[in-house]
Amino acid sequence: MLRSFDKNHDLGCEICQQFFSVKKVAQMLDLSQKTVRRLINAGKIKPKRIGGSVRIAHSELVKIITDY
Repeated sequence: MLRSFDKNHDLGCEICQQFFSVKKVAQMLDLSQKTVRRLINAGKIKPKRIGGSVRIAHSELVKIITDY
């Protein structure tokens, strides 16, 4: 499967990104989990649902840090 992966493919693709739980994002940003969920509900952070759980991409963290 990996052998058929296009070598020219952008490494910033979703599959290549690192994803974090709400709890981990809260710890990293020194916020409560409730505040992170409020940011998600307000549309300031766009989460992904992976296997029934909410995950936040590294690119979303960068965006939220640079915007605020």
